[in-house]
Amino acid sequence: GRHSFIVRMERTTGPRGSWITFGREFLDLMRKQVLLWRSMKVAERTEYQKRFKSIQEKLEKITQA
Repeated sequence: GRHSFIVRMERTTGPRGSWITFGREFLDLMRKQVLLWRSMKVAERTEYQKRFKSIQEKLEKITQA
């Protein structure tokens, strides 16, 4: 299936110019990651999803303790 996401960044502190630069660089990195994800085979994506779920479950156990 198709995935979509929205990135919302809000500057709370720091110079505006630095945030503009950071934001552009961050969004460029996100775009590259999406392109990389789209180039992967389904089996590779599935493996990454399993690994993420495992890490997420471990983090939830830690934060609930």
